[in-house]
Amino acid sequence: HDDVKGSPRKRGTSSKKNSETAIPTSYENVMDSYRNLLCRRCFTYDCNLHGNLPKPNLELLGELAVLKEKEGHWEELDKDIDLAKVLGKEPMDMTDAPAELTPIQKSICERAFLIFQGDTKKIAKAIGSTSMAVATYAKEKGMELRPPHFVTPAKLPKKKKEKHDFKSMKNYNVKWLNRITSMEIHPAFIPCDHDEPCNDETCSCVKNGFFCTKHCGWGCKSSNFFRGCA
Repeated sequence: HDDVKGSPRKRGTSSKKNSETAIPTSYENVMDSYRNLLCRRCFTYDCNLHGNLPKPNLELLGELAVLKEKEGHWEELDKDIDLAKVLGKEPMDMTDAPAELTPIQKSICERAFLIFQGDTKKIAKAIGSTSMAVATYAKEKGMELRPPHFVTPAKLPKKKKEKHDFKSMKNYNVKWLNRITSMEIHPAFIPCDHDEPCNDETCSCVKNGFFCTKHCGWGCKSSNFFRGCA
């Protein structure tokens, strides 16, 4: 019977999406479907080829996003974006926006607060609200910026004045590069996933003779990241 607890849903009905939650939930819950169903190699859902690959640490990804934001990575993606104009004034139609954030906006606000380092204008633009509503909610929840735990200066590759072109093979770790070039039979590639920076002990890519790619946990911040063909 359909009215019995635990019975199958009626045909034609569907469960609510995480983004349609009526009450605020954690960012991890909101991203659950994306993290568990999206293949990081094919960028498609329900990939039958690679199965369930390891999931990067959410805190690590958040701190890497903060670093990219500081370095202007997002502006580099579209040279035509003028952030000063985009963030200058909120659109007129936003004056009628609700004074309080919606449940889904509340669910992702803390994550946006981290990535944009408390900049309420950027947060409001990203989640589709007003800076006043964001500031009010952030104050209500006592949101504060915490020092990074994973992406610290000591763990990031030291910036050196490169003598060679960015894509030059001379910029790579010689030991790792020799391992990559000497490999004749590679195991199946699985993006590395670990909290510590890539090294001989932590990184499966280094161990198996692969370059790290954008699919890996540390992505372009790995010292083993493939810089492209010269």
